[in-house]
Formats: sequence, structure tokens, C-alpha cells
Amino acid sequence: MLSLIADHFDTQELRELCFELGIDYDDLGGEGRRAKIRELLLYARRHGRTPDLLEQLQRARPHVAWPSLAEVMTAPPVPPPDGGGDNIQVGNISGSVVAIGSGASARIDPTPPPKAPDTPAPDSPTPSN
Repeated sequence: MLSLIADHFDTQELRELCFELGIDYDDLGGEGRRAKIRELLLYARRHGRTPDLLEQLQRARPHVAWPSLAEVMTAPPVPPPDGGGDNIQVGNISGSVVAIGSGASARIDPTPPPKAPDTPAPDSPTPSN
């Protein structure tokens, strides 16, 4: 849908679309028109406004073959501008707590994990009784 909007709306028309939806264009993240469209699509999804957005798009450009609401709602979220997903590389974080991403959380349990029982090394002799 991002490409359809980009193909059929210039920046001023995109501002007007946002105004009609009660969304502040300037509050949308991103630099450039495609980034603003991507942020508008993400905003609409997060706030349950996708049906309203689709209705406004159809009203403004009835000649465009817009996807159905079902198609839009079952499509994966809009990819980031680089076309990929998160690329996170973490080194040795033993003993650390990490929570990254939208909705991520971490719970820190103050009790340390139980120690493993001492076991003899495989090559060491076992004590005899």
C-alpha cells in the first residue's frame, strides 16, 4: 500500500489526507514523503485507524485499485526504509539482562540460579569404598 499511496499522492495531498484523518503530519516520524507514508501506515495500524485511512484513500482516489481491508489487515507490517528488519548483534552478555524492540520486556529474578552439584571430571578416578 505504501507504493500505491506514493504513486498517487504528493506531499501536499498527503498532508491533507492526514488532516482529514485528524493525524498531525508533522508528528509523523521519518524524513521524506515515502518515510512519512510508512509512518502513517504504521500509525494507522497501531491506533486501529486502518479502516479510516483506507476509506479516505478510496474517497480521494476512487479510480485506484486499493487493497481490501482484509488484505491490508493480514499483510505484514510495513518494512523499515532499508527493506530489512532489525539487525541486532550482541556479544557475550552472560549475567546481563537485555530487552530490545517494541514491546520488549525483561524480568530480573533476584535469586541466583541453583548451583549445579559438583561432579567429577570424566577422566578422574571415582573414590572407592
